[in-house]
Amino acid sequence: MPQGVGAGDDAAVVPFPPASRLVVSSDRIPEDLLARRLGLMSAAEFGQYLVAVSVSDIAAMGAKPLGTLLTLGLTSDFPVDYLRELVRGAVAAGRTWGSPVLGGDTSSSSAISLSSSAFGHLPADRALTRSGARSGDILAVSGAVGGFGAALAYFTAQSEGAAPQLPSKSAEELRARLVRPTPRVDLGPALLEREWCTSCMDITDGLGQSLTELSEASQIGFDIDVEALPLHPLTWEVSKAIGVDPYEIAFGIGLDLELLVTFKADRLREAESVGLTAFGSARAGFTQVRAGGRPAQAGVPGRGWEHFGGDASDFVARAHRPETS
Repeated sequence: MPQGVGAGDDAAVVPFPPASRLVVSSDRIPEDLLARRLGLMSAAEFGQYLVAVSVSDIAAMGAKPLGTLLTLGLTSDFPVDYLRELVRGAVAAGRTWGSPVLGGDTSSSSAISLSSSAFGHLPADRALTRSGARSGDILAVSGAVGGFGAALAYFTAQSEGAAPQLPSKSAEELRARLVRPTPRVDLGPALLEREWCTSCMDITDGLGQSLTELSEASQIGFDIDVEALPLHPLTWEVSKAIGVDPYEIAFGIGLDLELLVTFKADRLREAESVGLTAFGSARAGFTQVRAGGRPAQAGVPGRGWEHFGGDASDFVARAHRPETS
């Protein structure tokens, strides 16, 4: 295979496996990301975050990453030291996840705009999509969910004086969940190799929003058992601290970057062997949520991120705080 060419020339040259298809995803991250606004995220962690969100999309398609490009529109007063640390964080993350930063563009802008584009490759005849779920398939998730949403809810409430101080170990783990999300770069391609996986997407806008999008793409409903859902342990701790239902946190806004998956019902043991946890099944008609074996509600609880709907802190407030009379 020919040697690639990275940053430093007019364009990157990437060796491309034969009989493959190109997979591309792009994400823009707001400069005033809530974690950064609250003083919780370093410049290097911002760079890591910038790479993580687009690489996660590549993994969710079952693709193997090839590289990442950064496009940074910066105001004239943007701190150079911060920029250096941001790029260092992005480069380190790209190396870790097999998606090296190969270049991109940095330019002057009237407003700060930070985006990444990741690309990878798939076998020519296969891809994981959101549209393959069928009635009777098992619904599963690749790991504990709710950690990001719990962190977002806790630090937002704390900044407003509405949350007690948690032990330092818990607070640091919550901060890590918030500022250092990790894409499932190994699991996505592994699921692609197992033809029993029928649909897949990553959780970037909250579990509830992801379930809605998967349902719409596959034109199927789900029968969900919330008690089988693997919640991050800190979700319970934050729930108690701020007085909010833990499932409202888990299903609400949150960038856990776990994979939401459906698979054929006769492959449960194989699915569990690669780390998937079943918490429901696909069904014809509407989505039904159960708790303790009895129907809890129709539809999906919680409210996820809507990209044109407002500021992140507004969504935290609506999704995670109980209404008062």
